Amino acid sequence: MKDEKDMNGIPEESPKKDAGAKVRPKDEAAKAIRRELHEKMGADDAICEACGMDGALDELYEAYEKDGTVPTREAMADLIRTKDGSMAQAILFMKRDPFTVRGNRKLLVAGAVLIGIVAVIGIAVGLSQPVAKEPAPSTPVASESKEEKKSEVAVHVKADDIDGEVAVPGGIAITIKGDASSDGDGAVFELAGEEVLCGEFAEGEYELAVTSAPILMDGSTYKVPDEPVGFEVAGDGEAVTVEVELEKIPVDGMSKEQLEAVAAQMEASGFGEAAKTLRDKAEGAESKPGSESQIEVAPPRPQGGQGDATEKPSGGNTSPNNGGSKPSGGNSGGGSNGGNSKPNHTHTWVHHDAVYQTVHHDAVYNNVWHEPVYETVVVCLDCGAINPGYEHMEQHMLNGQSGATTVENRLVQEGYNEQVLVSAAWDEQVMVSPAYDSCSCGATK
Repeated sequence: MKDEKDMNGIPEESPKKDAGAKVRPKDEAAKAIRRELHEKMGADDAICEACGMDGALDELYEAYEKDGTVPTREAMADLIRTKDGSMAQAILFMKRDPFTVRGNRKLLVAGAVLIGIVAVIGIAVGLSQPVAKEPAPSTPVASESKEEKKSEVAVHVKADDIDGEVAVPGGIAITIKGDASSDGDGAVFELAGEEVLCGEFAEGEYELAVTSAPILMDGSTYKVPDEPVGFEVAGDGEAVTVEVELEKIPVDGMSKEQLEAVAAQMEASGFGEAAKTLRDKAEGAESKPGSESQIEVAPPRPQGGQGDATEKPSGGNTSPNNGGSKPSGGNSGGGSNGGNSKPNHTHTWVHHDAVYQTVHHDAVYNNVWHEPVYETVVVCLDCGAINPGYEHMEQHMLNGQSGATTVENRLVQEGYNEQVLVSAAWDEQVMVSPAYDSCSCGATK
């Protein structure tokens, strides 16, 4: 159940000092966060300071001292997201909460004292009883506090192309069903494939909610289900598989708001070129205000009203608690997609000229065949003269020769191929990219 809000939009049931939470000192929380950022991101003190970590801690602890609002990883991530999205993601997915002290140390101490008292009483009673000569061997009795067997819980995701390469993982939150007293501290797991291993869970009824949709490399994503999926762990040690079905939203089917929300997440995860492509598509896409809430591309967070998983899994890739309230003065955003809020920005345009490339075109020729040329001639059979006259033939007869002729077809010119020019060689200037203006935020025009 979501926290009721007063007129100023501040949760009225936010975790307070008297709610049983043990808040660690600010310096200890800072050390835990710096250690996490150093191990996961390779960030030194200078990088941590640049992302606004110290200022965010000051703001969270001031709110805690003022009205008892317990600091959370979600609130911390929201405060620094505009400066460094990658750092915000790392803090959000810390395995251990850096702000609160977990465990039942006092309970364990009290239990140990109680056990000691019982043991002393037992020894005293035993000494006061007569010793049996041949004590019968003790018969095993079923333990009243039978050891509970935990079960491995896995989530099977049914979604088109979910087995491909995921650019930005989604989130799955598991909480105990119907626990109205919880403060929203559920177990969150990374959703980046068909199978999500969630570790071991104790006996009980749970609810599983997909809190944020994974984003594929091409920018397509999935619609977040409106209702959580309930499942039960029997406590018999048998593995439990929970099925979740996601409806794919291709890039071509996204609204302007959805494209911009996905682009922001892609950019925060280091995919700048893909984010630019999505923003370009958003300029021509249909606007549907509020449609971005269907995909919940903000960093994973448990949905309200699902309770707190008081029995956390003993193993698995648990992600951080995102269900706590935010300080009233923090940059936490609002609505289901509050993680994507950005400060006002004025574009500073830089012009880029069009780029051309010279392409050479060779001359084009056509092959033309010319047939051979023949002519008909008269040949003198006595001397071979061509086209002889009457006097020539009469002289041969006076000389006692035949004076006869014959007709022949003789080759005047052989056939040949001719290369006829169709078009001369030329160079063409081809545009590789048009002129455009760009801004440092990634926008273009």
